[in-house]
Amino acid sequence: MITFLIYILKVSILTAAFVLLYHLLFTNETFFKTGRAVLLFSLAASYILPLCIINIHRPATSVIDDTDEPAALLETDLSEKTKPATLIPVDRSITTIIQADSNMESNLPVLIFALYLTGMVVLVSWRILSILKIVRIIRFGKIVRTDTEYTLVISDEGISPFNWMRYIVLPATDEKDGSIQETVICHELAHIRHHHSADIIINDILSTLQWFNPAVWLLRRDLTDIHEFQADDDVVRSGIDKRNYQKQLFSIAAKKKNLAIVNSFGMSNLRTRVIMMNRAISKPWKLIKLAYIPVLTSIAIVLSSNTIYDRLNAPYVITSDYKTRLNNSYFESVEKADGYEFSIINSVAVLVGCDLQKDTLKPIPSSIVHEGKRYNVRVIAAGALQGALIRDLVIPEGITEIAESAFSLNSLIESVTIPSTVCVLEPKIFDKCINLKTVYIRDGLRSLPDGMFLDCRSLQSVHLPSTLTSIGEGAFSDCRNLKEINLPRKLEHIGNEAFFRCIRLSSLQIPRRVKYIGNGAFYDCLSLGTVNGDKLRARIGDKAFHIENKLY
Repeated sequence: MITFLIYILKVSILTAAFVLLYHLLFTNETFFKTGRAVLLFSLAASYILPLCIINIHRPATSVIDDTDEPAALLETDLSEKTKPATLIPVDRSITTIIQADSNMESNLPVLIFALYLTGMVVLVSWRILSILKIVRIIRFGKIVRTDTEYTLVISDEGISPFNWMRYIVLPATDEKDGSIQETVICHELAHIRHHHSADIIINDILSTLQWFNPAVWLLRRDLTDIHEFQADDDVVRSGIDKRNYQKQLFSIAAKKKNLAIVNSFGMSNLRTRVIMMNRAISKPWKLIKLAYIPVLTSIAIVLSSNTIYDRLNAPYVITSDYKTRLNNSYFESVEKADGYEFSIINSVAVLVGCDLQKDTLKPIPSSIVHEGKRYNVRVIAAGALQGALIRDLVIPEGITEIAESAFSLNSLIESVTIPSTVCVLEPKIFDKCINLKTVYIRDGLRSLPDGMFLDCRSLQSVHLPSTLTSIGEGAFSDCRNLKEINLPRKLEHIGNEAFFRCIRLSSLQIPRRVKYIGNGAFYDCLSLGTVNGDKLRARIGDKAFHIENKLY
């Protein structure tokens, strides 16, 4: 849900940028065909560009001494953690229930989303009623001419002439004036030949998703203006006297009412239309103004890029024997900042503790100053923040390692965001954080350690990174309020008891790449109805989906 709202917000910003630049640079030019294409491209590009995410790979920066062994921490020997099991193809006929949105939820986003949907329903209803009105006018009108290009309908309702698809509708009063009728037919036929109705339909469908955005309504007005400019130009080129035609425009527009979703004769700003009819043809060199399109497109793609920090080239402070090395005698010095305690190890700052007496702690700093020199905070040591009074935890960008039980037994943490710079996660980091509800892990991380969210009984929403390939043993064990989780497509390994006794987990899709599902991986997931394993062949551990039929 939040992902969708963010996406629509990006779409709206892009639409506004395209429309603003179009107005500043191109509205007064007579390139009607080009202007129409630019407007349609602008609307389509606004929806496509936020989805064009380029992954930029960078090494995670830290300092290491010669004794560290980073590669050893990255390799996961699945053969040692799994027991041989028979190759069992999962039943392909089982249906899947997938909830795609696994982002953080709260009351405010839900309220905003409800308001957004309400606006969409109102707008769609209004447009459906408008279409039904058009259909009624055409149905009850009198068909007086049928041609290969159009069908002429005369209506008794006091409306302006308009076209819809291949129908041209004229009010009965204009039928008596032959000169006006032929002029109007020439104008509306131009709309039909240029397929302007299709433009309106496409615009209305796409713009419905951002009904709240003033720019999208301005774009629609610009598009209908371009339609009228094109039709007016065709009429003048056909040989009809320009001055008489302009007089007819004002005459018809002053007497009749327009319909909202069609190209009505005289619908647009008449003064602007007359000005455009009398304007000199724009010089071809002015098309250079369209350079704003590739520039804005490039900027949008760059801003949407996603930085992934390369784990294989990242240096480390914590190594496989960190438990014996990270002790007071190993610390070179201690620095206190914002209620936290830091030690300088291998020329980087390691967060080693905090002031447990503080009611609330400030956000973890990304760097500290020690003896006049600034050090980047790269590591959170084992148990450093156990029981710390932090409610919304945002681990700063630049942290590369989080050691065992760093945040365990913390009763206040409700939400966690883990940045893409994190290279190493040790077991049981958030063990027994009983009020933790939402977790967002950015792309880059390849594996979740054992027991990472063990016994986090309030956990409801988890966003896993698309780069994740392994979920450790008991990673989500006893997360009894977890209802759904979107497993990444690259996932290959689900450890033993990974989702043990997640009793409310009700929807699940196992990616095709999964090679192993551990012993008791989904043991006693009482609410898990059906699981789709289409084209999945995985080793299934003992009692992976076993249900004891007990109440917990």
